[in-house]
Amino acid sequence: ATEFGRSGIRVTCLNPTALIGTRTIDETNALNAKTARIPEEVFREQLSQGYIMGKSPSVGEIGKFAAFLATEVGGLLNSHVVDVDFGAQGVI
Repeated sequence: ATEFGRSGIRVTCLNPTALIGTRTIDETNALNAKTARIPEEVFREQLSQGYIMGKSPSVGEIGKFAAFLATEVGGLLNSHVVDVDFGAQGVI
């Protein structure tokens, strides 16, 4: 951000938690549920309890937030790392 800011280039790092709906996370959750010998739905419900807002962000929600950052108002954030994770309690 310091190097390119004078040229009008903004830099903001998005730091999401595990993104539900991605192949890697879905496969990992399925394996973890199998290891725990519980249904995947129960495992996902237990995971959701680890977020203040009760859910993990989706790829689409992260995309919408990135699009917001590209707006003039979103430009107020520059040179930041933003946790976009609905308040993952393991991170706070």
